[in-house]
Amino acid sequence: MKSFLTTALFFATSVLFAQSDCWTNLNTQNSGLPSSKFNSIVELPSGEFLLGSDNGLIIYNGATFRFLSTGEFPLGSKEVNTISLKEEGVYVGTNHGYTFVDTLGQSAVYVQGLTGLEGDTVVAIETDTLGRVWIGTESGVSIKTGLNWAQWDNSVLPSNKVNDLIVTNSGSIVVATNAGLLISSFTNGSWTHTTYTKQSTSNGIPNDNITTVYEDASGNLWLGTQFGISMFDGSSWSKYTVANTIGLASNDIRGFHQDVNGNIHVATAFGLSTFDGAGNVSHLYSMNGLGENILSDVIYSSSDSSLYMVSNNPAGGNNNGLHIHNGSGFENYERENTGMPTNQPLHLGISGSSVVSGYADGLYLRGPSGIAQLTSSNTNLPHNSIRDISQDDQGNLWVLTSGGMSMWNNGAWQTYGSSAGLSASYFLGEALTDTSFIVSNAFSTGVVYFDGSAVTS
Repeated sequence: MKSFLTTALFFATSVLFAQSDCWTNLNTQNSGLPSSKFNSIVELPSGEFLLGSDNGLIIYNGATFRFLSTGEFPLGSKEVNTISLKEEGVYVGTNHGYTFVDTLGQSAVYVQGLTGLEGDTVVAIETDTLGRVWIGTESGVSIKTGLNWAQWDNSVLPSNKVNDLIVTNSGSIVVATNAGLLISSFTNGSWTHTTYTKQSTSNGIPNDNITTVYEDASGNLWLGTQFGISMFDGSSWSKYTVANTIGLASNDIRGFHQDVNGNIHVATAFGLSTFDGAGNVSHLYSMNGLGENILSDVIYSSSDSSLYMVSNNPAGGNNNGLHIHNGSGFENYERENTGMPTNQPLHLGISGSSVVSGYADGLYLRGPSGIAQLTSSNTNLPHNSIRDISQDDQGNLWVLTSGGMSMWNNGAWQTYGSSAGLSASYFLGEALTDTSFIVSNAFSTGVVYFDGSAVTS
């Protein structure tokens, strides 16, 4: 393994990196990377990064990229699904078995038929403290102990179709399948197997097809599906979806990674989401400088305090590659990270220290005290379609809708509409005091003044 962990090979030509203030996006257009899907990434002890793609293994040394030859790292297939870095060496799972290269550079390829491996498509590889190798495939879990092999199939697993597996810090085996989750513990000389599904957890798991599983430093299990996230603390389930979690980029979850500060970073099909220790969730995607939104894996490097991500958009072409975020950059507020109804606000205004945006679906407020959405469903707002926003001389918030001019007052709207002599034809409104305002239909008919009791045209 030293032959590729410690060797640096530089391209003769210069490499131009696609960057923003906080992002470095490296792809086939600017760095010599092939047009491919990238499925996995690990940081090697040398400080280099090993990327798994549909075209083989690639080393990134911080400046250049280099394909690993079959002599350095033989593969059963160029299509790399997973990379697992262990003290004894590196395991790489492909669509035709897996390869192990030890710390002395000795390699071995394991394929179905020639070994005890069951299944060709290796999607996950882990080792335990007893030296056993656990391999997840489309045919179940193969367990290699020295020269001996054992197999777990659907007599133990929820399904033979394994998507991911891990060995927890306590020694339990956790297997994610397309039909639920298995947690297996070895006690008193025998295995205890427990299966968890959407039904058995009372929807604590959003979907039985669990695509990825991760254990954080506190021993919590994070499960990713195409319908959101579940977190299991050993006794109870917490579910996170775009419907109940402001800042979650997408329900389609691809991978998890925890950094040294305890933040959980989530690779999704629409960018990166981060859960911090305070319960806040933030979101980075193409509008923030990310080169490709459909991510497949994410890791944190303590050497430069940066996040390294790879992308695998089947239609992404030249945008797929390695994406590096250095932890600083813009602060963008969109539907995906704030809870705004849409990304198309019609009007903007202020109310005290809060920013107010108006939509066809009501109002969204964001300020020091948090966020709020005000609509005809949760308030007495006469209509959701906001035509204008203003603030009077006392700092009160006013909005104009087809139902008239409304002032937000002690948790309710005070509306001046047809009973005050106004029609539904006004599209511009400006509050003056807490009882007076002017409105207009924005054409050539001038303005209408309301003094608190009567209308004057």
